[in-house]
Amino acid sequence: MIFTGFSEMPSAEEKGLSPGEGFVTRFSGATGAGAATAIDPDGTVGSIVDLRSPGQPPQGQHWLNEPQRNPVTAAQVGQIFGVALDDAGAPNIYVTSTSAFGLHRAASGGGWMDGMWGESGGPGTVYTLSAANDYKPEIFATIRLGSRDNTGAALGNIAYDRWNKQLFVSDLETGRSRSVTTAAFHWARLPTSSAMGARSQVMGRATCPHGGKRFAITKSRSWSVH
Repeated sequence: MIFTGFSEMPSAEEKGLSPGEGFVTRFSGATGAGAATAIDPDGTVGSIVDLRSPGQPPQGQHWLNEPQRNPVTAAQVGQIFGVALDDAGAPNIYVTSTSAFGLHRAASGGGWMDGMWGESGGPGTVYTLSAANDYKPEIFATIRLGSRDNTGAALGNIAYDRWNKQLFVSDLETGRSRSVTTAAFHWARLPTSSAMGARSQVMGRATCPHGGKRFAITKSRSWSVH
């Protein structure tokens, strides 16, 4: 389970996370038993949780009755782990596809089990839940190595860089971190030749809906844990 909290007040006209709320991800759970055990596609994999008044002292116990809203299910986004918030007045949420809870194949062996990855998504998918869309999930970007899709290792954690308006995503398929940013923020300021040069140096890339006009991969970096 992983969560990110929010501590700044959105403006009165904005609808979104309130200070003291966080977004928590978790495994969706399973249905059936034995050989019939399967991912629960209706199980919640993420939700906004109110962390302000737990009503009990923190003693390491499982908080069973936490107030939460805007649940996201496995049928919508599959299994997710990493979560980040941006610095919008009403923060947008970004979550990453994960294999942290296991890689589950369909009983037939012919593909992935329902609920492993989200609708139209896969192991390399980053989803966004925007305040403007009432925190309903949409595909933000798909992390690839050139034209090669992520085969199942999926993604790790995600962090937001508010100074450069970009996200850093750990790609477990390649062991590299990927930086994802708005195309308009960086490339609209570059001459066409410079923009093409920047694109030619990209080792990994992301595709996104809306004709690629919103987001693009800018760089690929090796990463390690010390």
